[in-house]
Amino acid sequence: MRCFAKHEIFTQSVPFSRDVVGLAVSVLPDPRSDPDSQHTFVAGLELIYPGNMPNAVLGYRLPGNQIMIDLQARPLKGFEVMIGEGGIHAILPLFHAMKDWIGKPVDGFHEARGPVRLSTDNEILAISADFDEIGNYIPSWLRILAMKGSGFNGNWLT
Repeated sequence: MRCFAKHEIFTQSVPFSRDVVGLAVSVLPDPRSDPDSQHTFVAGLELIYPGNMPNAVLGYRLPGNQIMIDLQARPLKGFEVMIGEGGIHAILPLFHAMKDWIGKPVDGFHEARGPVRLSTDNEILAISADFDEIGNYIPSWLRILAMKGSGFNGNWLT
């Protein structure tokens, strides 16, 4: 199954500093999937800062559908993403110990492209992503296309 609709894309970039203490991943259930085994799309990332510093949102913020990740005790090295038709279905933050996907990495009814690792051995300096604008489209077509870190080789995913 392939979507032939024209999608309006917007690009966002946010700096990623050592001040970030948490990451909230917004996960959107796919309304076309089986309710008993619902597939997901990653709709956005919110960088959580301490105290009175404002948070930075990349993509869409979905209160009630966010998974929180504590970054205070471990440095984020990157992400592994499960890409399928329509976008990113799941995201795995890369630490030295974390191994739990956020979202459903299995792409049961779409053609799956498999996991793609976006990581760096150095500190992440910024994250950049493209998302579909909601407009007249089903929000389940939101997607992240790329992540950029100081060791990222510059090849963007499309």
